[in-house]
Amino acid sequence: LQSAMDQLHLHFTSAIHSRTYETVYRYASNTSVDQKIQYEDLCRFVPPELYIECLSNVLTTLWGIMTSYQKMLSYHYSNNSCDEKLSQFDKNYVQQKLQLG
Repeated sequence: LQSAMDQLHLHFTSAIHSRTYETVYRYASNTSVDQKIQYEDLCRFVPPELYIECLSNVLTTLWGIMTSYQKMLSYHYSNNSCDEKLSQFDKNYVQQKLQLG
């Protein structure tokens, strides 16, 4: 169970990194398709006139990921049938991981 929760959080973390990178990459100028640079450096290539539009799209992307996380969290709390099979330690671990991320 613990490894499953860790894998779930890795999945959400990976989604955040890859989706935000892809979003900023679309706005960055002077970058080629073959070039893979750090996120911080990529942000420097976004033209100032596109900052607001880029930020808006990054936030929209993050909102979608967090909405998925919230749906998963709500499902976990509403699905009590699985809780009966878990030890108290596992229940606490799952709740702590879901709440703290």
